[in-house]
Amino acid sequence: MKKVFVGGSKYLKALPPKAISLLNEFADEGAHFLVGDCAGTDTLVQTFLRERGAKKVRIYTAEDSPRNNLGTWKVTRVQRRRAKIWPYLRQKSKDFAMAEDADCAFMVWDGKSKGTFSDILQMLYKSPIRSGIVGASSRQRISPAERPER
Repeated sequence: MKKVFVGGSKYLKALPPKAISLLNEFADEGAHFLVGDCAGTDTLVQTFLRERGAKKVRIYTAEDSPRNNLGTWKVTRVQRRRAKIWPYLRQKSKDFAMAEDADCAFMVWDGKSKGTFSDILQMLYKSPIRSGIVGASSRQRISPAERPER
């Protein structure tokens, strides 16, 4: 089964309809979801997957234990080389690990989040035809992505 990295802005308050549609499609096909432990998109996706009864979910964290694991799913703890590392870089190490483990990805981007933009670039570099971007609002100038290729 495909492993899908789903990410986005920590400031997002609701999943856009296109993201919900993609989550449902992937879940119906039996995909494994790789999701972070941050607030915002990560917890919105976790909530959606928990309510859907999804079992094939893995939570990635750069902490000793996940900040959020709403479905009590299995956890991948990303090891960091230095004990004292900038919080942003610590979290990016988690995102890099998810990108490395994923077969495809889609990001829910608000057009502002630098972290999400970095994740988009990482996935496009890894696999340009297997990544997609979903706009977080209808006012954004980016076009919602089509379903990432399987």
